[in-house]
Amino acid sequence: MVYFLAPSDWPTAGSTKLWSMRVHAAAVLATLVMIGSLLPVHIRNGWLTRRNRTSGSVLMLAITVLTLTGYLLGYASESLARPWAGWLHLGLGISAPLLLLGHVLLGHRARRLNHHMGQGPDHHANR
Repeated sequence: MVYFLAPSDWPTAGSTKLWSMRVHAAAVLATLVMIGSLLPVHIRNGWLTRRNRTSGSVLMLAITVLTLTGYLLGYASESLARPWAGWLHLGLGISAPLLLLGHVLLGHRARRLNHHMGQGPDHHANR
């Protein structure tokens, strides 16, 4: 959000916009590494046990679109793709934390329901 509040259209050396873009890029790299570390265990197990598939798929789709639109914003020339990519990136960027929170809350709810019904965390593993 600092990017949109800072004056001037294009980031210049030492500007607030330039530093906000640098911090954003570092956060993106850390987030993508974290998501990559979730793939072999968390996402694979969730998919195989059929838990939280819908919310997890929506979250991964949002992250994929965020990654693609971020790439377009960084590397696409001043084409028609930039304006829609910017708005889509902004909208998804704002909603991504809510999607993550929803995914986490649904997972906790499902785990509580399975535990309450005496089915334990590996109930679906034997299907």
